[in-house]
Amino acid sequence: MPDNVQILTITQLNNNIGSLIRSSHLFGDVYVRGIIKKWSYFASQDAYYFRIEENPGVGKLEGVIFDQSIMSLSDDIKLDTPVIIHGYIELYNKGGYHRIRASEIEIDNGTAAEEDFETRYARLEKLGYFRQKRSIPKCPKKICVITSPEENGGIVKHDFLSGIENRWPLAEVVLIYSDVATDRAVKSLVEALKIANTTDADVIFFGRGGGDKSIIDKVFNSVELADAILASRIPTVSAVGHEYNYTISDHVADVRARVPSTAAEVLKDKKEVINELDLKKKVLRTSLKAVFDNKIAAVKVLSEKIKGRSPEQRLAAAEKSLDEIADRISRQFERFITAKESEYAAKFLAVKNREHMLLGSKEEAFVHTVSMIEALSPLKVLLRGYSITYSGERIIRSVDEAGTGDKLRIKLPDGFINAVVENTEKE
Repeated sequence: MPDNVQILTITQLNNNIGSLIRSSHLFGDVYVRGIIKKWSYFASQDAYYFRIEENPGVGKLEGVIFDQSIMSLSDDIKLDTPVIIHGYIELYNKGGYHRIRASEIEIDNGTAAEEDFETRYARLEKLGYFRQKRSIPKCPKKICVITSPEENGGIVKHDFLSGIENRWPLAEVVLIYSDVATDRAVKSLVEALKIANTTDADVIFFGRGGGDKSIIDKVFNSVELADAILASRIPTVSAVGHEYNYTISDHVADVRARVPSTAAEVLKDKKEVINELDLKKKVLRTSLKAVFDNKIAAVKVLSEKIKGRSPEQRLAAAEKSLDEIADRISRQFERFITAKESEYAAKFLAVKNREHMLLGSKEEAFVHTVSMIEALSPLKVLLRGYSITYSGERIIRSVDEAGTGDKLRIKLPDGFINAVVENTEKE
């Protein structure tokens, strides 16, 4: 395991994933079509928990709805009911899986093929298909173009590419070919949009030229293609040529172009960029000239100052300044030495006086101590007429400590007297 690696708990990891989902615009407002495969009401939470599937056993998605507006519809929702769910995606921390938090559930009463344009448009508008309108990058680094390579001899592809070349030739163009005119067109366009979303493109152009109105209606008014456009994480530009009315794809896309040749008008015009650069170049040139003129004026001022101050003058002035500094340092050093000598002499005298006083005090104390010791000495006592009597090595301090016949030694100042006790008398 690498050093200093951060080890997360499951809760921390789920919280991080949940934050990532919440911060993504792809999951904040979604519409999902599916078939109800689980539908359970929990009275304690006043909520319905459900699961929808795209096909039996395929594309499962768990969900929950707390909105009371579902109550009027709940009796009509049963297992295998086709529905369209509106809500946002969240991570259910306790279970460790993502689910949809629904705000609306609508029964899907039929396929788009069975609806006329007005009915289909009204239904998709109610479901929010036309709300997503993202801004198109004016100066994209990469553009995906989805169209047929053979339609009208490649004229549509040429219109797309020439429009981009004229407006913003700095962009890299990625061509993704798709069927746009047969029964496979819807599926082919949906797949092409999925491929485009795997790239790092900044915008997707898609469309076709003019042609059979019934084919255009069938392809570009299909709900399947609308779903793919709505699901695109990359902003889209729809360009279907020679159409009398907007198609469903036009309404779902972020921007609608009238024909493929005008799709690039959403980009920055290179002429505008050139004009902006020319203007900035003029401003920069003016600014640089002003800076240059200021520097020239400053150099002239400095040159005049240099002319009035030759190197010899500057050297003489420097030498004079150094001499003054040396004299000032010398005087300061002498004053410092004198002050320190006076300070040390005073301290030495104070120490000597203190030492003399201390020695005199100690001598007096010593003489006094010696006198006291001598006064207390047993010899001094003996000189005053006293004696010390021993019995062996023991000093006799009482009559009771000596008996008749005991041999005693009597200490006098000038020697000893040996005696024998004849008798004792006690006072």
